[in-house]
Amino acid sequence: MSSDEKKTKTEEKKARKARKQFRRYLFTGTFITLTLVAAVFVWKQFHLGERLDEVVNRHAKQLGPDSALVKIVEYSDFQCPVCRTAQPILKEVMQTYGGKVQLEFRHFPLSSHKWAPLAHQAAECANQKGKFWEYHDLLYDNQAAWSRSPDPSGTFVGYAQDLGMDTGKFVTCLKDGGVTSIVNQDSNSGNFLQVGSTPTFLINNTRIVGVTNLKRSLETEIARVLREKSNG
Repeated sequence: MSSDEKKTKTEEKKARKARKQFRRYLFTGTFITLTLVAAVFVWKQFHLGERLDEVVNRHAKQLGPDSALVKIVEYSDFQCPVCRTAQPILKEVMQTYGGKVQLEFRHFPLSSHKWAPLAHQAAECANQKGKFWEYHDLLYDNQAAWSRSPDPSGTFVGYAQDLGMDTGKFVTCLKDGGVTSIVNQDSNSGNFLQVGSTPTFLINNTRIVGVTNLKRSLETEIARVLREKSNG
């Protein structure tokens, strides 16, 4: 073999080695990059959830004591007929289990319901005056009427008046972006938890959607959590 041929083979060998090293470095670099991107995504999602919980809890609408062993989180829409159907069931469950259960309401107005955002803003204004649950009941009890109205704003102000609230301050509150922000924060927490429809209930790590067999499903999960707490 001539010296030129030997030189060519040596150069080809070096080139193959260089290409192999490049592919190895490229694979390693890509793997490290994807791992870092995934780690950042997980970190952001974890802290987003943490931040949303902090914001939501600051404006929490709760029935039942903080010492309750079972916590039910309800994502609901005031203009949702199925959500209205769930209310008597929830009240019965709360009465049955007394201080063992706490119910937390979270705003989740659906885009398909024209007046839901305004209804939730009105309820949040009532919440700021300590009248959330009374206003909550008025909205559900009269849902068929106000949801068909061409503009239920006056009706919502009337509910505030019925509950002894200052209507002037209530109207001002309705125009305040702060209550809209609170409603959106609740909705964002639902989106983060992949809530897709209303009503959706969360009991620890268990999700219950809709009202089909709702009472039995709630009681089964409550009994399970209470049993786990007592054994733990």
